[in-house]
Amino acid sequence: MENINAGYIALGIVGVIFFSLQCWWLSMTIRNGRNKRVLKNQNQTEEIKKRLEKVFLKN
Repeated sequence: MENINAGYIALGIVGVIFFSLQCWWLSMTIRNGRNKRVLKNQNQTEEIKKRLEKVFLKN
């Protein structure tokens, strides 16, 4: 087996770290988008509940 230059090893390590950080960043971005949608839906649900309570309390 030939000698591998230390620069290639360092470049490979940096590449692996960069790739893993990119995957982490994408997963966090997707997860945060889902959380915002869930919070928005919960707020809408609370608003609908309040409206329904007002309607049924009037009757």
